[in-house]
This record gives sequence, C-alpha cells and structure tokens, in this order.
Amino acid sequence: MTGSVVNLQDVGHVYGSREVLRRVSLSVGAGEFFGLVGPNGAGKTTALRIMQGLVKPSSGLSSTFGATSWPPDRRRNLRIGVQPQQVALFEQLTVREQVTLFADMRGMSRIHAVDTATRLGLEDSLTIRQEKLSGGQRQRLSVACAIIGKPDLLFLDEPTANVDPVARREMRSLFLELAAAGMSIVYTSHDLNEIAGLCDRVTVLVQGQVLLTDSPDEISRVSGLTTMEVTSAASLTILKAAIAGVIGASLTDVGVTLVATDEALATQRILAIDPKARILNRSEPFEETYIRLIAAAGDVR
Repeated sequence: MTGSVVNLQDVGHVYGSREVLRRVSLSVGAGEFFGLVGPNGAGKTTALRIMQGLVKPSSGLSSTFGATSWPPDRRRNLRIGVQPQQVALFEQLTVREQVTLFADMRGMSRIHAVDTATRLGLEDSLTIRQEKLSGGQRQRLSVACAIIGKPDLLFLDEPTANVDPVARREMRSLFLELAAAGMSIVYTSHDLNEIAGLCDRVTVLVQGQVLLTDSPDEISRVSGLTTMEVTSAASLTILKAAIAGVIGASLTDVGVTLVATDEALATQRILAIDPKARILNRSEPFEETYIRLIAAAGDVR
C-alpha cells in the first residue's frame, strides 16, 4: 500500500440546522498512526463515521482506499476494522463465540480469533458471556473483534477507556506493533499523553473545524514555550525573581520548574543568579499545548 488510505476534502456535515463539520480536510497515510482529538462535541465521531462509510457527508469528498467512502462497499469493509466508543456486540455470546463469529465473517481461522483474544488478556474469559464481563473486559473484546482479520485500516475510538493500567500498557504495545507491521490506524482518545506517545500525526478538531495537523512533538515545539527544570541552591531566589521570558514557576523537590517564552534569555538570567545552576530544557508537554490551543479557540469544555 502506498499513498493515503483516507482523504477528507472540504467535508461538511449538517444535522438538521446544526452544522457539525465545516470544510474539514485531512489525510491518513498508509501505515500511519493518526490521532484525531478535540473537545466533546467537536465533530470527531461524525468525522469517523464519514471515513468509515457509515454517513454520507453533506458536502465535500471523503474517500477510503481511493474510492468514495459512501455508499458502503462490502469488499472495502473487509479491509476495515472498527472499535466504536460504545461496545456493540452480542450480549448472549461468550468471548470465544464472539471472536470466532468475527473470524468466520472475515474468512480467518478460529485459532487466529482465539489467539487475538488471548493477546488482549481474555484467555481466562473465553467461556464467559459478554453480559457477565467487566467494562474493561468488554472494551478489550471490542478491540479484539476490530483487529481480527488484520485489516489494512483500523479505527480505534477511546480503546483504553475503563481498562486497568497494566492492560492499557499491553494494548498500547499491541497497537504500535500493528502500526509497525503496516496497518493504518485512526485513533481518538481524551488521554493526551497516550496520543502523544502513539501517534505520528494529530489533527486537532474544534467546533467542527480543523485547528491544525502535525506531529505531537512539532505541535508542542511551535507553541513557543519551553519547560525548564532548574536544580539550584538558589531556587527560592529564582522562583521570586522577575525573570524576563518566564510566564510560570513552581518549586520542586530538587529546585524549580519554569515555563519560558524565551529559553535563551531565561537561561542567561538564571545563571546570573546562580552560575552553578543545572538546567534541563524540554518542549511543553503536548497535553499542555492542546489545552492552551483549545482555550485560545474559545472551546473549553
């Protein structure tokens, strides 16, 4: 596979009198781990449903694998895996019955289906009906059904919600393996640290519009802010000093943490106070950049 597997060009969508998407353009490359983030009500779910061929856009063009996403196409759908935000499986079926059903529909072996469930930590739940599973187990089962058949394109909508920390880490490792093997993944989550650790690029959607698209590191870098972790015997003096280029400061166990708009100027002033100070600079965390971007766009939820 080469090029883009998903393309939205100037896509708009209206529900009744409510415009939920406005001229949204984005693309997902083959083998790319792509994040879609935004506040509640930003239009993420509608955008996903349009990409999946479940909703016809009111305007613009949506294509998947080079063909118009709407109307749905069975052969194309076999190349797509979807884990929706709300688990939508058969309550009365056991875990084994669920995954083997999906394997049968996708022409895969039942052994592959059980192996997939086992990889997601469900080996001890194979004989349990879905209605008896915990919320985290249901979530893992939903992910298992989405990846059975090794689709070329995988949609994951809040896949680690309600999942315990150990299972969450194992799921993230699996997702990275799938992407490394060439699977294209479209990922949504309100866990911005998770997004930053997984995704190659991220689109930030606000009020139905694309605010920006770039890698998490680049989005943080261009924010213009630097977090400076300073180890110094003069931490209190540095904290209280009116250092030009610093917009925030707080004490830590070993010194002081500063948020600077001008890293070079702030470094010069800190060393003037304590020439022996040790300074570790890092870009602003993606989550902090995201919060400021949403606030600047006037859409804090």
